Amino acid sequence: MGSISDIIERLDPYTGIIVLAFAVLITIFAGFSKNNGIRISIIIINALAYAAAFYLIIYSFVEYGPRDGFLASVSLPELILSCIILFIGLNVLLFISISRFSDDSFIRIVILLTFSLIPVLSLIMADNMIFIFTAFALAILSIFTLISSLDKEIAGSGEAIGKFGIRTILPAALIFLGSSVLIGAGGAKNLSGYGSIESAADPLLLISAIVFACALYLYFFLYPFQGPYLKMARRISGGAVSVLWFLYMPAGIIMLIKFNRFFNIFIEENNIYAFIIITVFAFINLFGAGIGAIRAMSLKRILSMFLLFEIGTIVLIRSAGSTDIISSCFTGYYDLTVLIIILIVFLPLQLLIMLLEENTGKDIIAGASGLIYKNAYIGICTIIFFLWWIAANIYIFPFEKFISRSGLMSYGPHGLVLFIGYIMALLLMAANIFRVILVFFKKLPEMGEAKKYAVPRIFYAYISVFVMLALSVLILIIIGKMDIGQDHIKIWGSSFDIINSGN
Repeated sequence: MGSISDIIERLDPYTGIIVLAFAVLITIFAGFSKNNGIRISIIIINALAYAAAFYLIIYSFVEYGPRDGFLASVSLPELILSCIILFIGLNVLLFISISRFSDDSFIRIVILLTFSLIPVLSLIMADNMIFIFTAFALAILSIFTLISSLDKEIAGSGEAIGKFGIRTILPAALIFLGSSVLIGAGGAKNLSGYGSIESAADPLLLISAIVFACALYLYFFLYPFQGPYLKMARRISGGAVSVLWFLYMPAGIIMLIKFNRFFNIFIEENNIYAFIIITVFAFINLFGAGIGAIRAMSLKRILSMFLLFEIGTIVLIRSAGSTDIISSCFTGYYDLTVLIIILIVFLPLQLLIMLLEENTGKDIIAGASGLIYKNAYIGICTIIFFLWWIAANIYIFPFEKFISRSGLMSYGPHGLVLFIGYIMALLLMAANIFRVILVFFKKLPEMGEAKKYAVPRIFYAYISVFVMLALSVLILIIIGKMDIGQDHIKIWGSSFDIINSGN
């Protein structure tokens, strides 16, 4: 046992990545086998690899604590993000296994999925600027390749995927440009070397911050650049959508968290200008997502708008960070919270959309008609997720501060603008939610009687786990056993400091 611990210590913090690499190597030997037994074995091997990587990452952190090296930096935020990505990988593996198990290219798709997790995990722990860019570029390339492989034979998806791929080249190029300017201007090769307020006085560093911000804005396909994202989300299959939502989007959030302290230096130094610019962009995306969801008829497109709303919330959090509503060093915590909300709500909803599309043959909102009558349990669970999403978005943004103080003007006009604007945008999204719920109660779909959809039994167990998770979080908060503060998570009396242990 001691020798195993020594090996883990020497390989730390790359143990999880090495396990995934071995899983890829083993899966390659399966070739393009059409044998169902071999395919099931491949699913089990990769699922066990994700679980083993999950365990080893936690074990290494508990045993050896935070690490800060030349290339990598590992602390509690990196641990949480790594576990989230592996959890996402396990869920996406399930989605792909359900939707593409009989495809000739199934094993190749599994290889691409496992390989895609490697650069994302590398990005989480990367601190060296060259390592960050390399991991980011490989993550984009592998995710794009995975999406292309999932939908290469689906009519109408090729052009949308091609435009998506062309647009993803620009963020990587801008990250490369910003990294080059950063290294040339400051001399330090590690991102943690640019954490002082003196950095704000260097115009070259300000230029690099602007370049990085533009790269991430384009990466998320935020308004007015949302076209390729929305077209592809509507035209690709369910398995590819899960990769887009739960690998591509989280990779961008991870990148944003990584640059959080660097951005905050310039936001604090130029708070009034930063507040105006960031707030305008945030509200454009929040209200754009709400209006776009109202106009959409595609279920995938509607949920794509909800994800864009969450990204808009992350942008708005930067506005609050430029005032005294939120301390700017805590914005990364809120990004992490938003990511967890996305997983709890949208993972089960994505699988439901896949099953509805498979049953009806269409990706339209009318396909959910009669759901509450013919699949009451699934319909009720879906409504719980939507309502929980509203409550969670109210909770993560610090509205309680407005109520607990002397009034809405406690934070001045800045706080009032953010408070009213976000409430209005959230109400717009709530209107979209009730629009969807009304369709659930519609007895007759567009054509014919509402049918009882053939939903696999495993989906009932799957959705039940997420419902219990969502309700457990809600109950713990209500009874006071869970306290989610600006710099910590407290559960049953144990407090976990998130921010001070990170970059």
